[in-house]
Amino acid sequence: MDYLVPKAPADTCIYFIDWSKQLPDGDLIETFELTVSSGTVTVPQTPDNFGDHLRFLLAGGANGELAILSCTVHTVALQVMTRELQLYIADGVVPLAPSTCAKRAVCEMAFEECGLAGYEFDKTPEEWQSALRRLDALQAEWRSSGLDLDYNAPAVLGDGDLDDASGIPDDAVNATALSLALRICPPLGKAWSAESRIAYTVSMDLLRARYLSKPERALPAGTPRGAGNKPWSTWWPYGAWGQVRRSAG
Repeated sequence: MDYLVPKAPADTCIYFIDWSKQLPDGDLIETFELTVSSGTVTVPQTPDNFGDHLRFLLAGGANGELAILSCTVHTVALQVMTRELQLYIADGVVPLAPSTCAKRAVCEMAFEECGLAGYEFDKTPEEWQSALRRLDALQAEWRSSGLDLDYNAPAVLGDGDLDDASGIPDDAVNATALSLALRICPPLGKAWSAESRIAYTVSMDLLRARYLSKPERALPAGTPRGAGNKPWSTWWPYGAWGQVRRSAG
């Protein structure tokens, strides 16, 4: 079961379901069903399908309610997958990672890092649109690599509005702006300072530690299994029982 960030009854919030790790190359979400199995929350509009993830709004709910939702996707490669989502509703709750930054603010911070502060330079509408499009592409790239910040992505890159809420948690805004600055500096004919590169490295290390999904993997063959795997671990502490029998034979 997936656990969504709690919300207050009066709030209408954006949520995401990421299926990218279950989709091989070339496979995309073709159709989907999102239903409320338990509770009084509502889905006020049709969710957006981005191929590897869904974005949807949830509204309403009663104080103290534990809402359960079910999402089933059908993919181009004929996969059928279902997840259950749990959402706690309570008065006065705040997001675990509050997001208060608009997309314009992220782009402005990136321009400032490139030496184009708003109080000194007037950016053209084309430069703003280019920065917004690169921000959309950057977040799509991060999401596909497992670094999902719940960015408020448009259906088409660059199609949103600069004054839209970014959805990026406040503690990830600085790293996002620095990464965006690294992408827009060359087209603007600007060079990054050594201090900016150091700040970028530190911020990205903190961002990955906080938000990058932790991969799971099995222990490699040859890992000592310890005395807890009696009786065969006392004969040969490496590998499985089949390996023990082969080595004994």
